Amino acid sequence: MKKVFKKLSISFIALSLAQILGLAVSVKANTTPQTLPFTQNWSNLGLITVTDDWAGVPGIVGYRGDDLNTIIGTDLQTILANGSATPLDVNANQTAPGTFTTGGISEFEITNPVVGMQGSGTADVPHLVIHLNTTGNSNIQFACVVRDLDANADDSIQQVNVQYRVGGTGDYTNVTGGYIADATTVATDTQTTPLNLTLPAAVNNQALVEIRVVTINALGSDENVGIDDISVTAGPSSPTTIPRADFDGDGRTDLSVFQPSSGVWYLNRSTAGQSGVTWGISSDVITPGDFDGDNKADEAVFRASATAGMTDFYILRSLTSTFQGAEWGTTGDLPVVADYDGDNK
Repeated sequence: MKKVFKKLSISFIALSLAQILGLAVSVKANTTPQTLPFTQNWSNLGLITVTDDWAGVPGIVGYRGDDLNTIIGTDLQTILANGSATPLDVNANQTAPGTFTTGGISEFEITNPVVGMQGSGTADVPHLVIHLNTTGNSNIQFACVVRDLDANADDSIQQVNVQYRVGGTGDYTNVTGGYIADATTVATDTQTTPLNLTLPAAVNNQALVEIRVVTINALGSDENVGIDDISVTAGPSSPTTIPRADFDGDGRTDLSVFQPSSGVWYLNRSTAGQSGVTWGISSDVITPGDFDGDNKADEAVFRASATAGMTDFYILRSLTSTFQGAEWGTTGDLPVVADYDGDNK
């Protein structure tokens, strides 16, 4: 007991000194959101070489999931709480998934290398979290192969589930089709379950999306299940269509007329009501559009000039109620206002 106490005391003192002196603590995870397409098949054995160190694996971290659930065999679809406060976990350089009984996340350097998960009395809900940046993308597809790694007589109902969340806070949400009631078969390690899932629109065009693959401390003798051939792909985001004459930003086109004799715009806005704005002269061509990106149409007119340096477009920005001029065109031109570069302006 004295030796243990002494060891703990020395460790505590060393940690305290490191904190006081501001010494750097080694980073054990790389949670930088990864852009798409993203893949990981664990064939590079150099990614994980030290136990509990995920720093070499871009965007993926394993957690032991201690006490996320304390009832053995609970339906995984009901366990949605964040587990990033539980210990980072990976048992590095393992070679025998059928006989390795330590619960949590393990790296198996076998013929077809893989990272596996196994529940236990300590590792209640072990899980992998994949950090992604989907900016500019939609129609996100998540795929992986769930592998039975245990050929021994162990038999359990080894659930696996796929979940997601956006923004890095709050609970997770189950992905439709991502639940496997039992990913293993007794006395064989040949069962594989491919998953190919379409993620909901909520993950489109986001700076941070987290996909979580979880298992649980199961009834019976827990078995290792591998999460292999991870792939996240997407199609390009569909451009946002904004009504050209939506002056109040509610997504609906508003009734409006321009009276050339007075230069007044008379607006009957579907949400904000009626208003009048003086902007333009009788010879102008009206060119309303969202020029400042606030999802509201701006009053704008085209007044062509053949003189270099003279303004051709006169825009009243709704975002700031200020004037914006643009020189583009000449006498006789027809203005064609549209979002040609997909930036919603």
